[in-house]
Amino acid sequence: IETRAHLEAAAQPTAEQLIYGDPADDPRECLGLATRYNLTTLDNVVGLSGTGNDVTSLWMIEWNDINAYLIYPRGSGSMGVSVVDHGKQRVTDSNNKPYYAYASQIKIELGMAIADDRAVQRLANIETDGSTNNLIWPDSQMHAVIRARNRLPNMGMDGNTFMYVNRDLKSQFDIYALDKSNGFYMLPDITGRPISTFQGIPIRMVEQIIDETAIS
Repeated sequence: IETRAHLEAAAQPTAEQLIYGDPADDPRECLGLATRYNLTTLDNVVGLSGTGNDVTSLWMIEWNDINAYLIYPRGSGSMGVSVVDHGKQRVTDSNNKPYYAYASQIKIELGMAIADDRAVQRLANIETDGSTNNLIWPDSQMHAVIRARNRLPNMGMDGNTFMYVNRDLKSQFDIYALDKSNGFYMLPDITGRPISTFQGIPIRMVEQIIDETAIS
C-alpha cells in the first residue's frame, strides 16, 4: 500500500512533465506538449477569448503507434515504470537516529514521440471563472472543440482519442452533459461508473493542467 502511494506521488511530476516539460530548463525533462505547441499561429493550436495568467488549455490527442505515442528505454520495467523492493534497510531519522525501514526504489523513464502534429490539438486561452466566462459559453467556443476533433488524422474515431482538461473544465463538461442534446454524454465505463464523453471521446481530468498565461 505504501509503495502504491509513493508510485502515485512519482507519477504526478511525470504527468506534469508530459504537459509542461522543457529540456532547456532541465535536460532530464521530456519536451512537453505546452512547450512544443506554444503559439496560436500553429495549425493545431487555437486560442480562445481568455486573457491574463489564469487561463487553461484543453488537449485532444489521438494516440496510436504511428502518430502520437509514449516511449521508454528498453529494459526499463513495465512501460517505463519499475519498482525494486530492497527489503529492510538501516536508515536514520531527522535526528540522525538509526532504525530499520522497508525500502523500494521507483523509477519512471518516459518520453513522448509525436510524428504527426495533427494528432495533438490544443485549445488554449480558456477562461474558467464565472457563469458565462467559460468554455461552454458562448456556443462558438464549443464549435472550436468540434473543429479540433475534425482536424485529428482519424477525426477521433479510432477509439484511442482522449480529451484532457483540468478540474474546472471537467466540472463544466459534467454539468453540460446533463443536457443530452448537446453532444456531451455521461456513459458508464467498465466499472459501471459514469464518465463524460464528447461525441464518443472520453474526457479525462488531469490535475497537472494548471493556470496558464495566455499565449499569442
